[in-house]
Amino acid sequence: MSDYFALLDEPRAVWLDTDALKAKFHSRSAEVHPDRCHNASDEEKAAANTRYAELNAAHSCLSNTKSRLKHFLELETGQPPADIQQTPTDLMDLFFECGSLCKRIDEFLREKEATESPLLKVKLFEQGMEWSDQIQAFNGRLTGHIRELESELQTTTPPIQRIEEIYRRLSYYERWHSQLQERFVKLSF
Repeated sequence: MSDYFALLDEPRAVWLDTDALKAKFHSRSAEVHPDRCHNASDEEKAAANTRYAELNAAHSCLSNTKSRLKHFLELETGQPPADIQQTPTDLMDLFFECGSLCKRIDEFLREKEATESPLLKVKLFEQGMEWSDQIQAFNGRLTGHIRELESELQTTTPPIQRIEEIYRRLSYYERWHSQLQERFVKLSF
């Protein structure tokens, strides 16, 4: 497994300055970009493509908190975080709230799709805006939870067990955000 921290000459840490990381990525990628190998052999071009792809993968991984934590845990423990089958107890209310919101929006979307009357479509458009507002409010709450976890990572270096817990929580928050965002897009049509 590649060590993306080493590849981008970053300390192996749970929190990184993403602006500095981006600058370092741009600098390194400019040095090894495949377009700089016009007169090179096929082997050299292939090697440049591989180095460039690795740098892109490293930047992509390390610039996202959840994927950075996963990579950190894999490097530190020698294995990826174990999958969990059950939502943590303290997240159950949020889990059910998200599920209920998604279910009600799905019902609305089915009703909207079946409607052909122009007058009813106008009414449903207004209801769709209300659903969109609810999605944005819920996603705002999720973003608040994510920022709290990121703040913890930025100010402390938690033990491995806590890092794994934060990784899992970020997984839930990002999954719920993605599910709601998918419905938000459908509401706009």
